[in-house]
Amino acid sequence: LNNKKYITNTQNVETVIGELNSFYHTAEPRRITIVHPDIEDAFLQPAEYELLANNARSNAASLLDFEQWEDVANADYIQNSDKRILMFTDEEDMIKVFAKYTAGLLTASGFYPDADATTINSMTAHYMEAVINQDLVLSLMSDSTVYNDVRNHTNTLLNAEGETPWVITYQNGKNFSYDLLFFLNDFYPCTPISELIVEKFTIHS
Repeated sequence: LNNKKYITNTQNVETVIGELNSFYHTAEPRRITIVHPDIEDAFLQPAEYELLANNARSNAASLLDFEQWEDVANADYIQNSDKRILMFTDEEDMIKVFAKYTAGLLTASGFYPDADATTINSMTAHYMEAVINQDLVLSLMSDSTVYNDVRNHTNTLLNAEGETPWVITYQNGKNFSYDLLFFLNDFYPCTPISELIVEKFTIHS
């Protein structure tokens, strides 16, 4: 999502824990937040994920937190300074957070001044399709009607009556993931995007 928050689904628990053993996080690994589903009659079993985590890395369950959907699915949480990996059990929950943050960021950046809300939503849906299709190839994601038609799903979600993108505070490169920057540079190029890519590479080189 941004410099502080990564996002994936709970099928990748063991993969994420395995990466904590590599160059990714050495001295102080990111904490992992597993998000309870928004669906009223759905629930998750923390012990199941704690066992998977400990099997992948000794005492890794100590890195897990379990939070309610309503506490996580808002702009304040996503933009706070805590470095976390967010893991969702429900694909619609994950896409809703991902899409509302992305649409809000594109709006806040001002990089596309001629784009109205419908255009921003369309760009966001296009990006979601690109990300999900790549993840279906590279990571563990269950086959689902949502993932298989994520572009239309995202467009429907963002354009639904009463739905609006989150209000994001633009913070230069801190808001943008490399995935989003490279996608925009390929499909919706503009000078601010290319400049931001150079800036981020310069900072991290």
